[in-house]
Amino acid sequence: ALENTQKLDIAKSETAESIYKTVTEKTKKINEIRDQLEQLKAQINTATTKAETENENEKKSKLEELQKLQTLQQELQVKVSLLQADLQANALKLQSLDMIQAKDTKTKEELREEKEQEKHKQLQAQLKEKEEKLKEKLESIGTDVKL
Repeated sequence: ALENTQKLDIAKSETAESIYKTVTEKTKKINEIRDQLEQLKAQINTATTKAETENENEKKSKLEELQKLQTLQQELQVKVSLLQADLQANALKLQSLDMIQAKDTKTKEELREEKEQEKHKQLQAQLKEKEEKLKEKLESIGTDVKL
């Protein structure tokens, strides 16, 4: 049972490490995407300002560029949302691991307690046996003793 618990502890530890690594990577990606979004917002603002001062043909090309930038912005926002959802899923995994660990700790305590009770019963049985032998010896000598 102890070997199985050790294997389970190792597996849980590896899972937690894996989740931590994934969370760290995804957090970096989110920050990178946020930086890209900030740059896009600046480009969109610049394109909007320039489009207001230019002629019709230039306005059309700037509007097309603006639409592309806005589409890219939406795509990046979707990526951020997906990464955040994944982070939440990983947080739930860690919570469930924590709950499993708490349950396992209780189980380990119960196993230890059962072993202690078994030892106690064995000691009681040994003491009872010794008491019986002492009674027999005392009776064989003829002494009237009550234990």
